[in-house]
Amino acid sequence: MANNDMKKKICITELKVLKVLGRGAMGTVLLVVRDGFQDHPFALKVIRKNRNDQQWLNKSRGIERERDILSSLHHPFLPSLMGEVETDTMAGWAVEYCSGGDLHHLRQTQPDRSFSESAIRFYAAEVILALEHLHSKGIVYRDLKPENILLQSSGHIMLTDFDLSKRLLPPSNESHPAPLQHHSIQQRGSLPDSSKMPSCNAKNSCSTTQISSALNQNGILRSNSFVGTDEYVAPEIINGKGHGFCVDWWSLGILLYEMLYGKTPFKGLNKKETFSRILFMRPKLTGPSTPLHDLIVRLLEKEPVKRLGFINGAHDVKRHAFFAGLYWESIHLVCRPPVVPDMITSYNYCTDNMLTSNVETFVHAAHSVPVNGSECEENDLTSDSEADEIF
Repeated sequence: MANNDMKKKICITELKVLKVLGRGAMGTVLLVVRDGFQDHPFALKVIRKNRNDQQWLNKSRGIERERDILSSLHHPFLPSLMGEVETDTMAGWAVEYCSGGDLHHLRQTQPDRSFSESAIRFYAAEVILALEHLHSKGIVYRDLKPENILLQSSGHIMLTDFDLSKRLLPPSNESHPAPLQHHSIQQRGSLPDSSKMPSCNAKNSCSTTQISSALNQNGILRSNSFVGTDEYVAPEIINGKGHGFCVDWWSLGILLYEMLYGKTPFKGLNKKETFSRILFMRPKLTGPSTPLHDLIVRLLEKEPVKRLGFINGAHDVKRHAFFAGLYWESIHLVCRPPVVPDMITSYNYCTDNMLTSNVETFVHAAHSVPVNGSECEENDLTSDSEADEIF
């Protein structure tokens, strides 16, 4: 858990639920407001407690890990921990609300359900900067996909959902990435009025006692957990040989391919076929060869030691020809991203009969309420579990 001076307790009775933003294996994400601050909604992730359930014990470790990670983040493309709430029956924490939806739904609205190269370059650059910051703190993200890339009201991205993230030792080459200075950074990560959080002091490293991973023969700390989303899982995770920060660069390659072609490169009829394609099939690239094609191929290298980003991390990825001429230090200052969310539609709150000022009551009933009109489908692999035999 975050240190006491890095968190602020939220009074649950002051919160009103506006709608369900999402639901997953680890909990439910609600859009809420504080009494008297209806113009300042924020996201509240809540998990129901069941102390007699072994699954709750597993979840509680994930909760501690995610809150610890959030409390250490201070970056324009990453969420900040705004506060926490806990009762006898539930636990949760607040982060900024991104009103623009996610990159997956945005892609669905584009011609041919794909992005232009200029839009791909913009979103990829911001993702890279976010991953660079995470890696510099020893955090491997492990769940990069369009659904976890949210759009802020400004049109800039924000990575979300750190259920599967884990602290490893920070790679020496990414220990101190160049900071992005922006006036809004100081304003983000706080609740309205008197509920502001004390500033978080970023952690530059973590101790080996915080993780349950093993050193490989070269002394590099790696994780043996089997985690991720089927189509984005790196080969080394499937092989069960242990993995490190390079899995995030593999997922970036999948993301680039999907943004370019409107589909992922290795999807099969079932999980077994998808994993087989990830292990043995080359990505199919159509059209004339471009720097973007080359970047995708180099990120989707099956062997981690040959993958772009293995040696010098984000530094190598940022130097690729696809990003030639890009001013990395100024990306967060771009005032007209490819898409700026429509504020009128983005604040279209739900008003069904389930809404209540009692968050705790809502959470216990919300598991039976469909999200966006249909039941939520879970495609993620089990967090921190050993791999099932798939071949």
